[in-house]
Amino acid sequence: RNNFIGPFGHKLVAGGFFSITTILFFCASLYFRRIFLIGFIISFLSLILTFSKSYIPITIFVLVLIFFLKRRNFYGIFVLFLLFLAFAFFSLNIKGFESSLNLRLNFYKAGIEIFYKSPIFGIGYNHVSDYLENYMRMGLIDNAFHTHNIYTDALSETGIIGFMIFLIAYFYFAINFLFIGYKENNFLSISAGWIIVMILISGFFEKNLDRAIIDLLTFSIMGLARAKKPPIEQ
Repeated sequence: RNNFIGPFGHKLVAGGFFSITTILFFCASLYFRRIFLIGFIISFLSLILTFSKSYIPITIFVLVLIFFLKRRNFYGIFVLFLLFLAFAFFSLNIKGFESSLNLRLNFYKAGIEIFYKSPIFGIGYNHVSDYLENYMRMGLIDNAFHTHNIYTDALSETGIIGFMIFLIAYFYFAINFLFIGYKENNFLSISAGWIIVMILISGFFEKNLDRAIIDLLTFSIMGLARAKKPPIEQ
């Protein structure tokens, strides 16, 4: 199967990029102008063509959650969470998902074992690949670049201190942008907040930080949201 990767070199980088632009255009169409639905449709179709098993369902979950919050449909939000949990449970029995999950679990176990080697300060930034080579030689994982999880990467490389700083920083920005965005009806702040949420959720399954294009786009949106209040259209 041919996955759409565009100019990004890898389908997961493309998936992360189009997840961000999809959320951005969706929020712009809901809270600013309907014309941004064109960008949303193009971004969403591009995301689907990546066939990402993580970014697609997580982005859809975030989009529906944004829509229900806009409509103040809290019953719908409750049903959405139930459907998302049901999807996560039943996907474990799907052949493609099951094999991918087993491989991911080996990566996570490796990350935790590496974390135990230096739990306070970690083994050093960008050094997890040095330790993963042994696991790859044993046939437990298929590459030694990272643990496919931003949390086990942060734990192993920066220790518990760096991990706590990482969590506090990202949760602070997510909550802050969402609070300001909904208070001021600012689609850029709302977009920035939900993009961070998407990154934090998909980070359980993908290494979506330290990707230049994803970081640049995310931080640019965050900067625009903090620097300028866009005009508001009801």
